Parts: sequence; C-alpha cells; structure tokens
Amino acid sequence: MKLARRVPGAWRTKMGHTYMIICVFDFIVFPILWSAIQVYKGGVVTNAWTPITLQGGALFHISMGTIMGVSAHAKMREKIYDHDHQEVEPEPEPEPKARRYYPHAIKR
Repeated sequence: MKLARRVPGAWRTKMGHTYMIICVFDFIVFPILWSAIQVYKGGVVTNAWTPITLQGGALFHISMGTIMGVSAHAKMREKIYDHDHQEVEPEPEPEPKARRYYPHAIKR
C-alpha cells in the first residue's frame, strides 16, 4: 500500500524536474551554444535560435501544463482524502501517579 502511494508522488516530482530541465536547455543553454558555434565557425551570428518547444503553437508547454496541473490537483485531493479518513488511535489514559508515603507527615 505504501509503495502504491509513493510511485505517483515520485512520478510528479520527476515530471516537474524533466520539464524544468527541458525549459532551461531550450531557452538558456541551446541559444548560448547556438550563438557560440556560429561565432566560432563564421565569426558572425546570422541566425537566431528558435526554441524547439515553441514550435507548433507551443503545444508542448500547453500539454505539460495540463498534465502537471491535473496531477497537482489529484495530489491535493489525495491529501484531503487521506486527512479526512485517517484512523486515529485513541490516546492511552495516563496511569495514575503513585502516592508517596511520608511517615513523618502523619499527625498523631
């Protein structure tokens, strides 16, 4: 049961990290490398980098946003369900304190 609940959480985290890495490479790393290669080969930057993920009407970003949004909503609902259906163990009653016997405190 615990493994079944751990897998979706790991999937969501990995999906978020993958999307972040794709965006960093497509918008930061590849444009710098593209310009550096053009300067190294010809000395002049003639073509600008066009992000691959924005081609096709940015369908990649729309679909990733949808997938991550729906999974985040499902995770929230799982947390609410788990919180509402917790099996709460009753707290054990505290043991009564032992009375101490003080023979000198007894009045005669």
